[in-house]
Amino acid sequence: RWSFVVDAGMDAATGKRRQVRRTGFLTRKAALEELSEIVGDKGTLPRAAPSRQTIGSFAADWLETVRPSLKPSTWSGYNQKLRAHVIPKIGAIPMRSVTPGLLTAHYGQLLESGNRRGNVSGGPLSARTVLHVHKILHRMFADA
Repeated sequence: RWSFVVDAGMDAATGKRRQVRRTGFLTRKAALEELSEIVGDKGTLPRAAPSRQTIGSFAADWLETVRPSLKPSTWSGYNQKLRAHVIPKIGAIPMRSVTPGLLTAHYGQLLESGNRRGNVSGGPLSARTVLHVHKILHRMFADA
């Protein structure tokens, strides 16, 4: 008997990996034919319709999803930086609208006027803090 498993990305709601499994094919050719029907001509699984989920709501869900895999101090740092420097400023933007330019502009604003309390009227953040925010967002978007 032949079977296959195809990775279908992450489930946005649960943060868990999704897979498509098919089993019970009598021949390898039959399994490959089924696989090509599922994957299609492009070689990738069809994507779900874009969600209206915002950066802020995804970040809050993501924080809870990654919490078990992080040290408490690391999770606390992620939580503090997202809640102070990301959610108040770009949290209302839909995830599907995020572009590299948007994130670069956000980092520029943090370097110019994002203080420790997350207020836009405060002093600049250090380049190191902005780098930490970038690394957190990079991991979050990679998981998305």
